[in-house]
Order: sequence, then structure tokens, then C-alpha cells
Amino acid sequence: VSLLSRNIVIQGDEVDSLPTDADNYICYDKDSASSYPCQNSWLTGFGGHVIVHTAGSQGRFSGVELQRVGQTNVLGRYPLHFHLIGNVTDQNYANHYVRDTAVHDSYFRCYAIHGTQGVKFTQNTAYNVIGHCYFLEDGVEENNELSYNQAAHIHPLGSFQNPSNQEIPNGDNFWGQTLAYYTE
Repeated sequence: VSLLSRNIVIQGDEVDSLPTDADNYICYDKDSASSYPCQNSWLTGFGGHVIVHTAGSQGRFSGVELQRVGQTNVLGRYPLHFHLIGNVTDQNYANHYVRDTAVHDSYFRCYAIHGTQGVKFTQNTAYNVIGHCYFLEDGVEENNELSYNQAAHIHPLGSFQNPSNQEIPNGDNFWGQTLAYYTE
């Protein structure tokens, strides 16, 4: 059980964010009763996004709800994105964190760390998301902590290959007690 609502809400437009190519959106695996979004559908979602960008920026998020966010297949337009900040622990920005935050109805991923070291993502949840949820973009990201996070109802882009909730290109990060759940 996971609570998605929060007191602080960041959301995409209720009308214009929704994908326009969602007519035939359910495909079925021929060997099981499993279903997934069809290839070449749900590719036009255009929701809001939050980006913490460049060295010296500070990002502290606690108790935030992000709904109708992310822009499908648009590089860098993820719901909550730490982008090229560098090593925040060297800059005495040890308080860069995302905690007790919920992302739901996302059109492209959930939480992204790109070119940033020393960020803490803990006790977050995500539901009904297209693409990876907890995402390290280039593999150079180190010394980040991702712990006690949850992701459920994750939809892969295109055909069903790997319903993972996380992309882990570099092992020099702490991943603890993260739960992934995929279903249709």
C-alpha cells in the first residue's frame, strides 16, 4: 500500500498533457495473460517536469506529489531531474534530497540523476509510469543513495522486454530496499 497524494502538488495540464495516441493501447503477451502498452502507442504524453540544473543549484523536495508529468521520449524531460550539478557533497550541499515524494501518471520515467553525485532519494513512490523510474542517466553518477523507494504499475516503452523500475549503469551508488512491481 502506498499513498500517492501529497499537500504540495505539481501537475501537467489536465487536458493537454494526455497522450493523443492511446486508442489501441493494450497488447497481450501471446504466452500469458499479461498485457502491456502496445508499441507505437502512448508516445505523445506531454506533462510537466522539474529540473534542478547546473552547479550551485539546490534541490530539496519533501512531501511533493507530481502528476501528469514527463514528456515521452524527450531527453531530459523527466518528472524530477537532477541535471549536471556535479559533486554536491564537495560543495557542502549535503542536503540535496527527494524524500516522501510521489510520482504518478508519468509519461516518461520518474526520478532521474544525471551527472550528479551525492543526492539522496528515499521513501519515494511511483505509480503508473512509462519507462524506468529510478534512473541514473549516464553511468558516471556516484555516491547517491536510493533507499526505501517503491515503483508499481510500470510500463516499458515499446514491446515488453524488462519491466525494471530502475536503470543501474554504475554500481558505485547505494541501492537499498527498493521494491518494483509490474502489472496490467
